[in-house]
Amino acid sequence: VPFDVVYAHVPFPAVGVHVRCSRIPMVYTFHAPMSTEIQIDAQRGKYGRSSALLGVVLPVVRWVESWALRGAAAIVIRSNYMRRELEALHPAVASPIRVVPLGVDVERFRPRYGVLEARARLGLPQERFVVLTVRRLVGRMGLEELIQAIGLAARLCPGILLLIAGDGYLKATLQHLIVRERLERNVLLLGFVPEESLPVYYEAADIFVLPTQKLEGFGLSTIESLACGTPVLGTPVGATPEVLSALEPQLLFSDSTPSAMAEGILAWREQGVSELLRKKCREYCVENFSSEGIVQELLGVFSEVCCGA
Repeated sequence: VPFDVVYAHVPFPAVGVHVRCSRIPMVYTFHAPMSTEIQIDAQRGKYGRSSALLGVVLPVVRWVESWALRGAAAIVIRSNYMRRELEALHPAVASPIRVVPLGVDVERFRPRYGVLEARARLGLPQERFVVLTVRRLVGRMGLEELIQAIGLAARLCPGILLLIAGDGYLKATLQHLIVRERLERNVLLLGFVPEESLPVYYEAADIFVLPTQKLEGFGLSTIESLACGTPVLGTPVGATPEVLSALEPQLLFSDSTPSAMAEGILAWREQGVSELLRKKCREYCVENFSSEGIVQELLGVFSEVCCGA
């Protein structure tokens, strides 16, 4: 079957396809440096005894990733932050770089019921201040720091409730932290939430928190939440300032510590989340991150590559 372009996202398959189909131009999306992600996960115990092999594995991963990048007719990145990461780790790569953010289906992710009805559908308490995050339960996501922040906030707001949607190798660690800090009433691990259920959870929350500590290349859940009209508070890490500052600078925490997150969460609880802000979040997302617009940007990159092949 003839193809006009190869669109790749992971270095090892990208190199394999490129070797077999070298005449077809490849567009490679650099989401994050794979070796750095592996290192972070290894530090948090994901690989167990296999971590001893990292000295051999990481140079191979970097080499393969560099090969994929050098073989690309164009490289897509999701943020200017990730451009800097790419250029620092792979300075010899000369392929043209195009910034194309992630997109969201703004018809699927949109407000439908209002906060109170959304909570009723999910069986959530109507009167509590609800904080939501949707994350893989892995290192760098900042979930332990967020739980600690909720512990601090609960001293002044005992009714605060944090919902954590997602699964991953840190689940047991997080549950242990919740019990140790006596936050069983304030923090709930939802586990994996199907995508079709996510919009209702976003709409039911007062605020969404993106507590990333390292390597935030963009944050898909950020724009999913905004599309549902729920404001996002984020740590000033990675690409999050790029995404949130143009909407409302006060949505950024002063830093990524638990105390800074607790302070920001309590400040927004005090001032409240207005319907005007919810509308502003939705409009900002539709204008800048609608999947239809992002697809057109990607098609432009594909056309550019094909015409230059």
